[in-house]
Amino acid sequence: MIAGWTMAEIATEIGIAQPTLRKHYFRQIERARRVCLREAKGRVLMQLDAAAEQGNVGAMKELRKVVEEAERTVTPRPLPDRKPEAKGKKELRQELAKQAPVGRWARPSDEEPLH
Repeated sequence: MIAGWTMAEIATEIGIAQPTLRKHYFRQIERARRVCLREAKGRVLMQLDAAAEQGNVGAMKELRKVVEEAERTVTPRPLPDRKPEAKGKKELRQELAKQAPVGRWARPSDEEPLH
């Protein structure tokens, strides 16, 4: 039974025999159930929309919830912050050299002439 329909009713509706239905479409029952659920949801949404158009505040609120939920599933989530790329040995040495202490063994500044 799918969406309240028996196999005989489904076979009659699409114009095939029940054994043919079982043989060729039995594997697609889950898909058929999903399609039926989508169609039912579509009918409910249309009824909610019609009631909201007539000024039904409860229908407006419910329709708004459905739309907001749909937006959340469709809208992409922001990407997480990326970690800074690891620095290579050369970059690390350059940074350490910039932090060298001032004094006798300190790196000369740009203003100081080299001897």
